[in-house]
Amino acid sequence: SAPNGKPKAVPRSHGFQERAQSLALIQSEPRTGSTDSGARLPCAATNSVSPTANIATAKVVKVPGAHTLIGEHAGVRITGQWEKMGVASLAIMEAFMRACPAAPNTLRARQLVATKAFNSWRALPRDFSPTFQRRMLNVWRAEPTGGTDSLGGTQFQRLARWSGPVVAARFLRMLRGHRYNSCRTLTDSTRVEQWLAELPKA
Repeated sequence: SAPNGKPKAVPRSHGFQERAQSLALIQSEPRTGSTDSGARLPCAATNSVSPTANIATAKVVKVPGAHTLIGEHAGVRITGQWEKMGVASLAIMEAFMRACPAAPNTLRARQLVATKAFNSWRALPRDFSPTFQRRMLNVWRAEPTGGTDSLGGTQFQRLARWSGPVVAARFLRMLRGHRYNSCRTLTDSTRVEQWLAELPKA
């Protein structure tokens, strides 16, 4: 302890120490939380059964520290190719809309996904894959009831009230939009069409 009786602040670990700490957590025994180094950790969760329903409950306890595993892979980083991330996002959105029924208790969730799809479509290069653009816009068309407030700024709102959100977005993209060559990360643009062909039919 410090001279004034207060405990000293434990210095933050870095580099390999953090990795060692993370590995120690992974190697913890589930019952006691003990690690190979002999340290004791609080139990991460406790389960109990409700007397009125067979539903498991859990208590989450925060364990301070950096708990990260660092590794390398031989493939191309998906975060370095926005086209690949876009196709993956489209697949998730389409799957959500298929699996989530249109009902009052799911309306807000469907609206959020539809709004995200519309804004993603607006941000695309004008000459990007027509198939991708059509499918992304169709996600929004599956639940276009969220209003226009979250689809664009003041100028967009004015145009949307007069012409509708799709026409307004197309007009603004024509004025301000950019071309695919200015941001492409793929040398072979046909890859996008190949990935789209592997997705379930929209």
